[in-house]
Amino acid sequence: MIDWGAAFSGSLLWDLGSLFRYGRRYSEIFRQRFERGYRDAGGALPEDWLWTARLLDATRQIATLNEEWEMPVVFVECRELIEAVITEGV
Repeated sequence: MIDWGAAFSGSLLWDLGSLFRYGRRYSEIFRQRFERGYRDAGGALPEDWLWTARLLDATRQIATLNEEWEMPVVFVECRELIEAVITEGV
C-alpha cells in the first residue's frame, strides 16, 4: 500500500528537516556520517544543509500552530521545536 497523503515534490531538505526535527537525538558523529554517506552516494547538499532543513521543518511546526482546533500538547511541542531551532542554530 502506498499512502500518497504526504507526497511532496520539492527539495530533499524537507525530508532531512523531518529526520533531524529532534536534533538532540542525533550526535554530531551521526550527522557527520550521514552527510559523508549521502555525499559519497552521489547526493548533493548545500554547505548549510542542516540549518536550512531545520528551518524548513520549523515552517511545518508553524503551520501546525495555525490549525483551527486546539491541540495543547502538540502546540507546546511545536513551540519547543521552533525555539530549539532559533536558540541552537541547527
